[in-house]
Amino acid sequence: MGIKPTFLLCIALCVTLVSGIVCAEETIGKIDLTPPAESDAPVLPVAPPFDAALNAIPTASTVMVNGEKIAFEAYNVQGSNYFKLRDLAYILTGTEKQFAIGWDSVNSSISLTSDSPYVAVGSEMAAASTVTKAALPTSSMIYLDGEEIQFIAYNIEGSNYFKLRDIGVTFDFSVVWDEELNTIIIDTSTGLGTDGLSAPELHFPATTITFPANLNNIESLAIKTVYQIEPFDISLELPEGWQIVDRIADPTSPRLFFFCQLLFSPLSILDTDDNLVGMIGYNIYEPYEGAEDNPQAIYSWIALGNNYQFDVRTSYEVTEVSDWGKTAIVGVYHSPSVNQGTELYNYGIISYHDGLKVYIAAEILQELATPEQVAALAKSIVIH
Repeated sequence: MGIKPTFLLCIALCVTLVSGIVCAEETIGKIDLTPPAESDAPVLPVAPPFDAALNAIPTASTVMVNGEKIAFEAYNVQGSNYFKLRDLAYILTGTEKQFAIGWDSVNSSISLTSDSPYVAVGSEMAAASTVTKAALPTSSMIYLDGEEIQFIAYNIEGSNYFKLRDIGVTFDFSVVWDEELNTIIIDTSTGLGTDGLSAPELHFPATTITFPANLNNIESLAIKTVYQIEPFDISLELPEGWQIVDRIADPTSPRLFFFCQLLFSPLSILDTDDNLVGMIGYNIYEPYEGAEDNPQAIYSWIALGNNYQFDVRTSYEVTEVSDWGKTAIVGVYHSPSVNQGTELYNYGIISYHDGLKVYIAAEILQELATPEQVAALAKSIVIH
């Protein structure tokens, strides 16, 4: 599974040449593209192990449950809020959306029972943490009223954390985000329905960009044929005050070095203070019979790195499905060997168009954007 050898060879040659031309091109300024000392180039042999941990960042938002402020130990993982399952069951007991939890240690499975009171075990409602922790995918089977059900869930220090909106959809209670008050509002008297909330309702003026971009200095190169695809547009809603511009200088951006090596026509994403918060670029792909919708096949060029990858295997979260393709949020993994000895996960957004056989990818620096901004940006993307 992946890109065909002849295509890989072509792209590998293209990336090698373009990285010194397009990605290092001085437009507003000149960026330092020197990679970390431990590595001179992207390493693309195999994916990291399944148990590679994600960053679980303490949720700073206020949580209101039926009008009452509740202090949860909750975490944000890859742009979504995850709550301890037992805490949610504990708080919702006695409401019209209560549910019970059972644990089968022999089969390592979790059972959820609708409209049943939860029996506390004594570990509920621990004090909220202020420390970022490791989140590992939950391996337990999960059953709802006796039927197996699929959830994206993480184990954080021995407890299972579930995406709040998934629990809202499952047990039909409302989850609303109030951006102005930075508050998550849970209301058990109102149903959420089957759509849920894939992102806070943030809406900003649409921005349209065209790929391929950055073509002004490659007209004399043989490599220009890589860019001679039919131009396509991307419409997206940037957070207020953000903008997309040509590559600019930023001495703090070595973490975006690998992005520039793997994506064509990389453009800079700036925030309201003109800080470089991320980059967006495009690539092409060849579909494989039987794997037309498989993210590991579609995004193989950016998803199979050992030291750097868009982690489509353990953190792929679809935010939008359309008649042209899918958009998802993923973690962008940097191994310790390329990030000064520590693992790093930035936000990633990927979206493909199955008719044009192209995809776009954006990497957003984790410390410079909120999960809500990333989720809303992903939700707004249209390729046409």
